[in-house]
Amino acid sequence: MAINANMPVAGANPGLFQPNQRDGAHTLNVIGGITPLKMVPDMMNRAAYSAVRGSQDAALAFRAGAQGLNGLRPTFGAALMQALNPMNLFRSLKFGALVSFPIALIQNFIDMKGGKINQNQMLAGTVADGIGYTVAGSIGTVIGGVVGSIVPFGGTLVGMLVGGGVGILLSEVYDKMFKPDFRKTMEAKMFGAATGGTPVATPGAPAYAPVPVSPTPPAYAPAPVYR
Repeated sequence: MAINANMPVAGANPGLFQPNQRDGAHTLNVIGGITPLKMVPDMMNRAAYSAVRGSQDAALAFRAGAQGLNGLRPTFGAALMQALNPMNLFRSLKFGALVSFPIALIQNFIDMKGGKINQNQMLAGTVADGIGYTVAGSIGTVIGGVVGSIVPFGGTLVGMLVGGGVGILLSEVYDKMFKPDFRKTMEAKMFGAATGGTPVATPGAPAYAPVPVSPTPPAYAPAPVYR
């Protein structure tokens, strides 16, 4: 049977396409930039505390004890260690998931209500998009924290801006390069197969090719009669 992969699926709402043909409507590319705005300052404060604690500079320790960590710039090494610390990565991923999954759910729910996807695709798309944006934001947090540690002035602000920009950029990369295939893969893993419906045959193509039928031979041949 000839199949046109770009045609709507049979028995579905108008506009419902197979998972690999879905568009990325309602995508908010700023999602990946939210996590760095929250987590970069937290990470840099932890890095500053780590640097003060390991420093032999009594004046620095006194200043930190009297004024707190505000205004103290962490060293590059301390920031890098904090960025790669498993607990900090977990904090970043947790916050990113709390932000990304609800937004992904709203986006995919809107697509479903608009007749672009079905319920299974909505659920799989929520999981796939939530993971993609969470990872984008966490990578942005790591890069933003490290960059902020090497800037002489305004390191925290610079780190937030850089991290947010990286998160937004990675969100865009996910949308344009990975989203359709990742949604399709997630749907197959969650539901066993793509649930877009049965493909429709291309108009004008025969539904099947007739099989030639050979004439049925007689069950037996009559024996000749001799007189």
